[in-house]
Amino acid sequence: MLSDNDVVLLKFMLHISRDEQKRRLVDRLTDAQKNWKFNANDLDDRAKWDDFTKAYRGILANTSTDWAPWYMVPADDKDVRNLLIARTIADAMEEMKLEYPVASASVKRMKIV
Repeated sequence: MLSDNDVVLLKFMLHISRDEQKRRLVDRLTDAQKNWKFNANDLDDRAKWDDFTKAYRGILANTSTDWAPWYMVPADDKDVRNLLIARTIADAMEEMKLEYPVASASVKRMKIV
């Protein structure tokens, strides 16, 4: 198992609100530079918002563990989203107390000419 080998697993669920999803879809239809992002299937998926919400809540509840929890990240504001994710990763790395490896004696004796 990953946790038995000291693997740190960070799982992020990026959550946008229904209002933000609508705003982004409208932008994709009305902004020529974002038209390429639009997919008609997004409208079908949006109609199933409640079903998707129920499904992902179940998935998160059943796959979150003490050693690999899910981090639910509000993603309406991309700058805030990025900051929260970066901070979570930085905190996890600090907890690892990482250090540079010590060079072996043979490497220390090497000379570059």
